[in-house]
Amino acid sequence: MTCDRCDGLIETGDVHYLVEISLTADMDPTHLGGLSSDALSDGLQRALDAAASLSEAEAMASVHEKRAFVLCGPCRDAYRANPLARPLPGASGLIH
Repeated sequence: MTCDRCDGLIETGDVHYLVEISLTADMDPTHLGGLSSDALSDGLQRALDAAASLSEAEAMASVHEKRAFVLCGPCRDAYRANPLARPLPGASGLIH
């Protein structure tokens, strides 16, 4: 087996780590309160039209997707320290 991050070999019996990621579409419905029913209907129709061009798998993946990765120890440590692989504060001199 190999690490999905660094492609390093994970020998049989070596400790390895499974990272499971669940991506789920989310929306803040609080902004819908000020919309008219016509605007809501138009928005819903646009969403349905956009979905019509997708395959079933693409449509499902746009709403929810689960993935899993096997990591070796060093890659697990790197993932835990910075799961989004963003520049760390101070590395570029920027705070945000």
